[in-house]
Amino acid sequence: NLGMLSEDFRLEMLTETDLTGAPLYPKYQYLPLDTRYFPDLELNLLTLFDDLDSALDGWVIHSENYQALNTIEAKFSGKIGCIHIDPPYNTNSSGFLYENFYGHSSWLSMMHDRVAFSIALLSENGVFACHIDEYEVERLSLMLEYIGLENAGALIWDKGMPVTGAYGLATQHEYVVWRTKGKVKIRLHKKNIDAILAQAKSLCKKYGDNIELAIKEFRAWLKSNENLSPAEKTFDTFDLDGRVYRSDNMSATDKRADPKFYVPLIHPLTQKPCPVPANGWRYTPTSMQALLNKGVIIFGADESSMPRKKSFLEESQSSQMPSIYKSGSRGKFDLDSYGLAFPFSHSTEFYEHILSAASVGESDIILDFFAGSGTTGHTVMEMNLKDGGRRKYILVEMGEHFHTVILPRIKKVAFSNSWKDGKANGGQGMSQFVKYYDLEQYEDVL
Repeated sequence: NLGMLSEDFRLEMLTETDLTGAPLYPKYQYLPLDTRYFPDLELNLLTLFDDLDSALDGWVIHSENYQALNTIEAKFSGKIGCIHIDPPYNTNSSGFLYENFYGHSSWLSMMHDRVAFSIALLSENGVFACHIDEYEVERLSLMLEYIGLENAGALIWDKGMPVTGAYGLATQHEYVVWRTKGKVKIRLHKKNIDAILAQAKSLCKKYGDNIELAIKEFRAWLKSNENLSPAEKTFDTFDLDGRVYRSDNMSATDKRADPKFYVPLIHPLTQKPCPVPANGWRYTPTSMQALLNKGVIIFGADESSMPRKKSFLEESQSSQMPSIYKSGSRGKFDLDSYGLAFPFSHSTEFYEHILSAASVGESDIILDFFAGSGTTGHTVMEMNLKDGGRRKYILVEMGEHFHTVILPRIKKVAFSNSWKDGKANGGQGMSQFVKYYDLEQYEDVL
């Protein structure tokens, strides 16, 4: 039913190997096993783990979220690196699966109870990110200010498709409101840097000690690569060990008044003073000496040229997240390819943009207690597959789509990262160990 098995599938394909011991059917390596259907096997599996929680990749809870937060508090207090939620926007959207037309006060009460409770779960420098639109963004911001988190700003998501209304402006954006437990800078990993560093390493291996030829080919690659920004292309040289850098001017932007900023550097070969910038140096003599000791000052062939500084690419691997994100990507395309139906879903591309900045560590736990179709869990799995991280996720959802969308989605993503029309289409799978369970609700008891 999940679209993982070919028509010629036989159970023996899971264990058949060739003469070297390699599996004959590697595409079934990550076929998920749901112990709900094998209760005896479940007990045998659990005995293999001394610490089940440390081995798990995720917890998926079918429950009303306030009750779920109460239940997990003791276990996860102070351990959550990121809370990322996409709650009801309190706008009466047609076909949406949540109650989405509260009065402002009722909506705020619902949000306050859950957010305030969840904050205790955040780690010391934990990050809270909440999706919202213009209808409730101001009241949400005031409520978060009342709770007492640090205000880290709001991300404006330019969706690229204005929605017209009966009057006023056509709305083209939504928000992600950011709060932090401590004073945390929200940093964004620069995606192209890994590709640049990999190219430099490859050319070092190709040319060995012939650094001139390696750099020549490297600069031609930079020039022809349309995916790189002009700023990224300025990092156009590297050392023998493949450390990419650019040559930066060390001149002060404004004219220095203190004479200490005009002390010349001595050329290491000629032992003569080099030229000093007209405005003086950007750094103090103490800082300049530290740079000399680190070997990051570039001297010319003789004392006639002004020294410059090596700025390494690896030191600028992340930057502070800008307040505007522009993307027209839609999560519906993700779900359609997996053969799953849900009224609305953000894209994993958008969620990766958020989570890569919010979850600073590669072993953080990310909590989403308005899980919807499970996009947060899907995104965490994809991020781990890309960089080998061990991020974990906790998803909480109360609707029946918990069983019809979220669980099938996790199983499908684990089996393969490539799907078309609900069928696995080659791709790469991943190991995934997830615990899911129902919490009995008050209404069920009645």
